[in-house]
Amino acid sequence: MNQNLRVLLVDGHSPFRDFVRTTLAQMPAIEAVGEASDGIEAVRKIRQLNPDLILVNIALAKLNGIELTRLIREVFAHPTILIVTDIRSQDVMESALSCGAAGYLLKSDVRAELGSAVEAVFSGTQFISTTARQYIHQ
Repeated sequence: MNQNLRVLLVDGHSPFRDFVRTTLAQMPAIEAVGEASDGIEAVRKIRQLNPDLILVNIALAKLNGIELTRLIREVFAHPTILIVTDIRSQDVMESALSCGAAGYLLKSDVRAELGSAVEAVFSGTQFISTTARQYIHQ
């Protein structure tokens, strides 16, 4: 990668955004360029910052993560979306992925799997975190 991967963090919980930003700072060629605490703010930040990757929580105020994902796919062609959430539901996961998210990472797996998730979604591979896979019914 010739330049840094520009990442926008979208989560209503400031301490979690701090944790993710710190985790991303340890990864080469990745730069957290901004943060948003709700879906409406996220849309403004996407327009301002033109991120390559958006980490989106589903439980957001004003515009939830699934609605935000759908809107991003309709309005912005460029950014890749990785859902990062506590919601452990196959239906929610399938809804997020069908709306255009490239991956689904549970917050409990962020420390161990964020780097792998970012790498996978940017290589065009769908990513589902280890713990989230347990909620997929065969």
